[in-house]
Amino acid sequence: MNKPLLSVCLLTYNQAPYVKEAIDTILVQEVNFAWELIIADDYSTDGTREILLEYKKQHPDLIKLILQNKNKGPEGNWLDLMEYPKSKYVLYTEGDDYFSDPTKLQRQVDFLETHHSFSICFHPVKVIYEDGSRPDEIFPTPKQRFNKDVLELKDLLMNNFIQTNSAMYQWRFTHKNIKDIFPKNISPGDWFLHILHADVGKVGFINRTMSVYRKHPGGLWWDANNNKDEFWKKYGLSWLNFYIELIKIYGSNSEYRKITDSSTINLLNTLIKVDEEHHNGLFNNAISSFPEAAEIYINNLHQQLSDLLDHANKQAKIIKHYLDLNQTLEAKIKQLENENRHLWTNLLVRLGGAIKNRTRKNQK
Repeated sequence: MNKPLLSVCLLTYNQAPYVKEAIDTILVQEVNFAWELIIADDYSTDGTREILLEYKKQHPDLIKLILQNKNKGPEGNWLDLMEYPKSKYVLYTEGDDYFSDPTKLQRQVDFLETHHSFSICFHPVKVIYEDGSRPDEIFPTPKQRFNKDVLELKDLLMNNFIQTNSAMYQWRFTHKNIKDIFPKNISPGDWFLHILHADVGKVGFINRTMSVYRKHPGGLWWDANNNKDEFWKKYGLSWLNFYIELIKIYGSNSEYRKITDSSTINLLNTLIKVDEEHHNGLFNNAISSFPEAAEIYINNLHQQLSDLLDHANKQAKIIKHYLDLNQTLEAKIKQLENENRHLWTNLLVRLGGAIKNRTRKNQK
């Protein structure tokens, strides 16, 4: 078998109801290059593993299996999976999602083969809610990707507009071990992977919906929309660590640092709100676990206080200006009153004199 140009990496754990569709929509891809399908299963106990073994029998040369002998958790299983490929291009997907276009892989490889300065290409996905709680939607919207077809690192630092199974990478770990670079205990890991690749090339958008992202109660990110407090209790610290790791890499760039600091502050404010509701000490745990985040938050509070003082000083100057102006006006009014009083006095004196003179003339 020729060396694969592309590795499709599939992560599975207890996804028996979905994994066949995920694999079938990968296997029907129409391509003109050598490729491989690598599947890492995190010790599934619901029949997923047996399904994988059956597919392996049917496609022994195409499919490579990484079968954990105990549950390693999402992070450990994912790192084992992403350490494996040494091909030029890599695409990562999960066992409860699937492809909806048999030309997806070919189109994305063709894009990267003809756009050498690009390290990622991605496309919109259809998001479906298994329980029918929401209508289907397309992600990202043009607004979420800043109405651009060519994006860069700064854009990804501001917003994760790439759904996992839509991204194909010009793999930067072909000759390196991802485990030597990728930080532990962060969420979301796919966003960090996008960023690491956007660091070495441009990001291209293909305007064709070619895969489906399935949301269901068993999914990792279900609570992000349906129970946000529970979501942040589970992932708040690992998400905060995500921003701290970004600061370690990009903190010397003032533009990037402004973005990551702002995101860190917003997250801490979210954790405060969860604390106020549930009194679980989440915020205190966050700042004690990540002193860097505490420093960012305190500096922001100091800046806010300084801004308030500056604003108060400006308002005080304006008030003083109007008070001084008022005093000036009062003095002017008094001056006018005095002048008017003097004029009236003179006028009355003259009028009195005129009346006396007329009276005398009349008496004569």
